[in-house]
Amino acid sequence: MSPSRNAYKSPSRLNWLTVVIILLVAAGIYAAVKFGAPHWTQYKVDEILTHTPFQAIDLASSSVDRRADREQALCDKARARIVDLGIEADRLEVYFEDDVSAVHADYSVVVDHPVMRSTVLEFQRRIAVPQ
Repeated sequence: MSPSRNAYKSPSRLNWLTVVIILLVAAGIYAAVKFGAPHWTQYKVDEILTHTPFQAIDLASSSVDRRADREQALCDKARARIVDLGIEADRLEVYFEDDVSAVHADYSVVVDHPVMRSTVLEFQRRIAVPQ
């Protein structure tokens, strides 16, 4: 039996393209695991902040003393719920704008890497208070 004119060379087990593809897939999985959770948490923070403005609709018309106490109580409640998500309390600030037109949650998340320095992700979330 004569060899075929179109005989193909069998592929080697591991070549440079295979190594590059494996490294890209590993980097993608690493990035998804390390950075996906903090970005998913920002949507949970938005959910918590969305409930707070509806409780603050009447704050603008309240007296100054009652308004400050109510603002602080609402911020403390939102802050406690956000801390329950796993965000460090010392890296979190929840506050209303001066005219009570929006509630803010500013926080940072530290992502530790096994080889390099840590990465700090800063988030500033803002939800408007309905008028």
